[in-house]
Amino acid sequence: MAYTYEKKRDITPVKLAVAVAAITAAMGGLPNAHAAQLEEVMVTAQKRVESLQDVPISVAAVSGEQIEDQGLVSLEAVSASIPTLHIGEAQIGEQLFIRGIGSGVNAGFEQSVGTFVDGIYYGRGRSSRNALFDVERIEVLKGPQGTLFGKNTIAGALNITTAKPTGEFEGSVTGMYEFEQEETILSGVVSGPLTDTLSGRIAAQWSNMDAGWIDNQLRDEDEPTPENIVVRSSLSWDAGDRLTVDANYTYSDFTQDGRNSELSDANGRYPGAPFLPGMAELVAPYGEFGKLDEKRNVGGTPGSLYDRDKMENDANAFVLTLNYDWGDYVLTSISGYTDYDLTDETDNDVTPLDILAMETEENYEQYSQEFRLTSPGGETIDYIVGVYYQYDELDTEQFINVNLLETSFGSPAPGVVPPGFFGPPIFSARYAHMEQDTTSWSVFSQMTWNITDTVRTTLGLRYADDEKKVDQELRLTQFNDKNTPLATLFPPASGVAPGFVQVGIWNDNLGTFEHTINDKKSKDNVTGSLNIQWDYSDDGMVYASVSTGYKSGGFDAYFGRAAGDFTSSPDGFDFEQEEVTAFEVGAKMSLLDGAAELNMAVFYNEFDDVQVSTFDGGLSLKVGNAAQTTVEGFEMDGRWAMTDNFTVSGAVAYVDASYDKFPNAQCYFGQDPSQCTPNPNTGLPGQDLSDKDLQFSPDWSAHLALEHFMPLGSLELRTLLSADYSDDYFIAADLDPRSQQDSFTKVDLRVGLGDSDGIWEVAFIGRNLT
Repeated sequence: MAYTYEKKRDITPVKLAVAVAAITAAMGGLPNAHAAQLEEVMVTAQKRVESLQDVPISVAAVSGEQIEDQGLVSLEAVSASIPTLHIGEAQIGEQLFIRGIGSGVNAGFEQSVGTFVDGIYYGRGRSSRNALFDVERIEVLKGPQGTLFGKNTIAGALNITTAKPTGEFEGSVTGMYEFEQEETILSGVVSGPLTDTLSGRIAAQWSNMDAGWIDNQLRDEDEPTPENIVVRSSLSWDAGDRLTVDANYTYSDFTQDGRNSELSDANGRYPGAPFLPGMAELVAPYGEFGKLDEKRNVGGTPGSLYDRDKMENDANAFVLTLNYDWGDYVLTSISGYTDYDLTDETDNDVTPLDILAMETEENYEQYSQEFRLTSPGGETIDYIVGVYYQYDELDTEQFINVNLLETSFGSPAPGVVPPGFFGPPIFSARYAHMEQDTTSWSVFSQMTWNITDTVRTTLGLRYADDEKKVDQELRLTQFNDKNTPLATLFPPASGVAPGFVQVGIWNDNLGTFEHTINDKKSKDNVTGSLNIQWDYSDDGMVYASVSTGYKSGGFDAYFGRAAGDFTSSPDGFDFEQEEVTAFEVGAKMSLLDGAAELNMAVFYNEFDDVQVSTFDGGLSLKVGNAAQTTVEGFEMDGRWAMTDNFTVSGAVAYVDASYDKFPNAQCYFGQDPSQCTPNPNTGLPGQDLSDKDLQFSPDWSAHLALEHFMPLGSLELRTLLSADYSDDYFIAADLDPRSQQDSFTKVDLRVGLGDSDGIWEVAFIGRNLT
């Protein structure tokens, strides 16, 4: 099998030198915010509207204006400028990481980084592919957030707030074109009052890229080429003196042809053994074997079963929020529904031949309800209490089609079945299907005791109960273009037993067995947090905190390593929950009479039973729990309005994330056999990753931005220069050296000219100009 790795679009060493022309026409003036004092940033990281500088949590905030100005249309694009945050697409899924902690791509995994949009939890990594549009702000909460946000936030949380309807009429139209990848983005917003008590907003965006950044030399095309459509309608109703109602519905459609991955090598399942003979000769025309040029791909055979990689995801989300003022208290109800239907077709052998193709269909529905009571702030005791319920259904199907005997290639079982023995190609297929129902409920409370005017302590507790029920089946099929039973194709004297191709190839070589499994698991948890905060002056505070959290256990969606019918989990099918205990000490300060801000945090996190997913060299991703992981480091960010027209902002982070003990980690395929020993639990080759780095955990990462405003009569010239740096890191969890991303620096530039009232602007944007 050929092996591919995700390649980041903006960190390849090739100079992109792109330019984007943006034209915005707005009805109604936009406020100018470039005074000598910094504008206060407000967040809801603690379920209250507070100044970012008052929140005792490490938080990075990105405004909707910043997202629109820079033409960012996805969470992946936003993450590029936030140290320690990684969001990206893998070969068969999406990955979200904070401080080196995230989840593998197995559909049975929950996320380590929880995503919340208008208070609704999005529990699937696939949701990160939805377009990012018309948002008020994004808050990146670093470290476990179990008390107020619940399970599956052990690394942190993304708290996204969409733009709300306005009390006055306004609208905007924006068009952007990017020359290098031929990307077009068109968006529009209309908002305003419908009656004296009802306001509405409708926003829509379409984006399309015609030329990707990976050169598929077989197809002579540039990939990937994504297309996004997103429409959101919102209503805000002032239902009386005490009740306000907010509702919104979002529809998004994401399609993509091609992958952001490249062929790097073709070693096979067992260390040092090739998967199929002749692979080197096949890829030779496209580069030196094992040392292919950067940004090369030779997959997607025209005319094959899946003649190119393709992904499509349709998603819906509905949110209803009620706030009732009960005296000085606020009673909040948040009702949510989300779903998506995903189809993902992949040429997984990534070679010029039709050998291995995979199709995944994933359907997900989620219902949630939260009730929350918030006390008035500024009292001796401030508190939030709440109850949460969630039910979700996951239905995932995976088809893997293998061309077992491609006569132009040779035999996958040399010495047993000769090349061309059967004449025309013979195929076999694996079908895996899992249905999983999850029911979760929890009660939570966070109480702050204001001991003095300058000292306060906060205690949070959450009790949660989770139950998962699963039905999983795996079936094997076989067929050929003559529709001839395989057993009759073997001469009686050949010595090859009927069914060898199906059973022998799948079971002995690909490690897959037919089975059905019915099981369930439930677990309750108590998590909490304790924080103490001291305002050492009117302009600064320091804090210290300890918190705990967990990520739910579950079942391997594509498990194939056992045969039979099971009413409880066979070895390797289920995995346990992952737990964290985190410590953090930080400071936030306002400097130079409000012209500057500086925030710092030092953290130390211990993770137990870390959930890992690694490719086993056959057709499966092996899931399990590693022993223990430690993540420690520090972060610093700040802003400085040096003059009325010039602002500097930046962030830097150092992270040391490593496995404390992981002696039986999966070997990467093609690894030197002398580095591997059999895993006593699985029999597969294992390596010792104790004291080794985690994936997506560069030691150093940094961001720097310089923003300048220059009045030109009735016009204004706005320039933004930014740079992002990252140390090298591994993409693959098994630390395959071929997956190492080199260190990089990325420089972006935006120059915009518009009228001083913000009615229109034309901007040119260059990305990755290094």
